[in-house]
Amino acid sequence: TRFLELDLRLEREGSRRHMEAQLHLLPGTSILARASGVGDPFRPALFRGNLYLDISSAEVEALRELWVRGGPGFHAEGDLDLKLWLALDRGGIEIETQVEARDLELGPPGEAWRLPLERVEMEASLAEARDRWTVFASDVYLQQGGAGVSLPRLQLDAWGESLRIRAEDVPLGPLNELLLKLQQPPEVLADALKTLRPRGALTSLQLGVSDIADPAHDWNLEVNFDQVAVDSWMGAPGVSSARGYAELAPGGAEVVLDSRQFAMAFPSVYRHPLAYDDIHGSLQVAWDERALVISSGLITAKAVEGTARALFGLTVPFADTAAGPEMELLVGLGNSHPIHRSKYVPYILDQGLRDWLAASIGEGRVRQGGFLWRGSLREQAEALRTVQLFFDVADTALQYDPAWPP
Repeated sequence: TRFLELDLRLEREGSRRHMEAQLHLLPGTSILARASGVGDPFRPALFRGNLYLDISSAEVEALRELWVRGGPGFHAEGDLDLKLWLALDRGGIEIETQVEARDLELGPPGEAWRLPLERVEMEASLAEARDRWTVFASDVYLQQGGAGVSLPRLQLDAWGESLRIRAEDVPLGPLNELLLKLQQPPEVLADALKTLRPRGALTSLQLGVSDIADPAHDWNLEVNFDQVAVDSWMGAPGVSSARGYAELAPGGAEVVLDSRQFAMAFPSVYRHPLAYDDIHGSLQVAWDERALVISSGLITAKAVEGTARALFGLTVPFADTAAGPEMELLVGLGNSHPIHRSKYVPYILDQGLRDWLAASIGEGRVRQGGFLWRGSLREQAEALRTVQLFFDVADTALQYDPAWPP
């Protein structure tokens, strides 16, 4: 049962009308309304005016009784402070709002899923056309579990059961912390987010969901990213200063890299990140309930040692296997100096072999060099992988190992 109290004052000066109302909808909802205009308010094409609403509610669902018919079907619970300005001009309408909300739960009608947020703040304008609602928001702040993220701009479009979100300059570090606090994600995803620790920025983002009642079934995410860094996870390389574009959908993703001052970390293979002045290439990612699979096209990288080209593949099983994560990495290098060979010599090789490789070749020219890794990334799994090195060296002298047969 709800109780309604209304204080209403109406005035008219010639063709100009004034209205002030105080509405109390119990429990915990109050609405202050002030309006003025010229013309017939019941005939929008002949009316021009302004409306101001100041809404405070400890029960957001109570406001559903006052929602405009045809608005987007969306469930919300929590506390709300809302200031709203409407400008009506002969059938046209402009809406501006300031929103502060606390202890929210958002989601579609029913119990399909819920998105908890301790705090939401924003300034926004709203528009409706042909049953499509659009929210243009600025100075957006979202907080949950002590983690918060600020977004300078955000656009939300809702029509039917579909939803689209667009944003710019999204900080990845705070966003990652917020995602881990929103709801309990699947164990594999939570482990990935905690270990990867993404940093940097998404310069633009667009997320489309076909059915908000079942968002995981059909969605699409497109992002441009800059200065992105992630740590290594289950054999996947860590990266820093990554720039490019990515598109994700259920079961797969494609990533295009075009970066400067870029570095990749393979902690299972190299003690130090592989640094490059310039790198470009593409990656394809696929996943299902059994494994995550990453494969690359030809990756071209330039650094002080010259131009390197690489092919990369990684399979990460979600269940325990004898081999565990498996990697295929092929790196080729041409027209370089032998001094740079140590960059591509894995630390897992025998120490005696590494010492000999470091001292055996002096001045000269590496016409071609290559490194191959195929197999398990586990430390004690030598029998489950192949590691190969080759160098085609000119204008040099080879110092044989003292134990080399005469």
